[in-house]
Amino acid sequence: AFGSTIVSTGLQVVIADSTKTYEDCVIVVCGDVSGDGNINSTDALALKEHLLEINRLKGAYEKAAILKKTGTPNVVDLLILKRAILGYFML
Repeated sequence: AFGSTIVSTGLQVVIADSTKTYEDCVIVVCGDVSGDGNINSTDALALKEHLLEINRLKGAYEKAAILKKTGTPNVVDLLILKRAILGYFML
């Protein structure tokens, strides 16, 4: 949303002037799988549901779940996310 101070996964950024759009992109925040701007148990649940094929992640949200940089979200990414939530390390 315009004027928001929280950068979150799924946020669209448009760089433009009154005559031309120069860049249009979608933000991906590693670990912010839910797109709320926080990294917490909501993100772990979203990733778990993705892995169990209950509710598949798409686009920027799927990319935010890839923490090990393997190409697709997997159980190792879930483990990394849970450890980050518990404060063992920063993402």
